[in-house]
Amino acid sequence: MVKEFREYQFKIVETALFYNTLVCLPTGLGKTFIATNVILNFYLWFKEGLIFFLAPNKPLVNQQLESILKIPFFDQDNICELTG
Repeated sequence: MVKEFREYQFKIVETALFYNTLVCLPTGLGKTFIATNVILNFYLWFKEGLIFFLAPNKPLVNQQLESILKIPFFDQDNICELTG
């Protein structure tokens, strides 16, 4: 799936790769897309590392999980969902 290029998303991903970053955007502006891109980069850079995505509720965890599972680079056997 090809998404339209949004400059602000690129700048946020670029910043988040090198600095602690809190992203606060209205619904529909690509927070999940931004998080998935940051996660993918760290996954490719640090194969032996662990990545945790934290969310305040299960629907947001599921949304991010679905986004990650669409990317073929991830070893899906190493992805798990922890809630509770």
